Amino acid sequence: MMRLYLVRHAIAEELPEQFRFGDDLRALTAKGRNRFRRTAKRFARLGEPVRLICTSPLLRAVQTAELLAAAVGHDDVKVLDELRPDAAVDPLLARLAELGAPSAALVGHKRLMRELAAALAHVEAERIRFRRGAIARIDVRHLDDVASGKPLWWMAPSDDEVTPGLPLDEALPA
Repeated sequence: MMRLYLVRHAIAEELPEQFRFGDDLRALTAKGRNRFRRTAKRFARLGEPVRLICTSPLLRAVQTAELLAAAVGHDDVKVLDELRPDAAVDPLLARLAELGAPSAALVGHKRLMRELAAALAHVEAERIRFRRGAIARIDVRHLDDVASGKPLWWMAPSDDEVTPGLPLDEALPA
């Protein structure tokens, strides 16, 4: 059994259109840092065992991962290209299997976090409302069998509650 914590990066700077090629260097805003710092502290109080923290190489994800690592007392953050915004689910799962940790926090971007959660929980990706700075826990029996995923809970960046399941848009059909 592997515990996966899917983390969407916190609120980042917007870039003017002429700087669209600088996307990799977008940093968290002060609001994003402060809000996620509180979320990370709430997560740490849950006492969830996080053996590995992996992040996309983009600056906003690295900064989010570092805030999470500080909150849970973790010394190391591993950068994975498999968490880049344009990455795919299967290579990410294969990389996680290679790393072999019993639990991992994955800090990434909206599309990939939604697609990963959707694959593991067998729901349409469009139904998942993964807000910036949200964390979701999904337990997986075997990484090579996405059918073995079970979503347990999620936490929004502005709520004090842990909510069962995934953050689904109930207005969309199941």
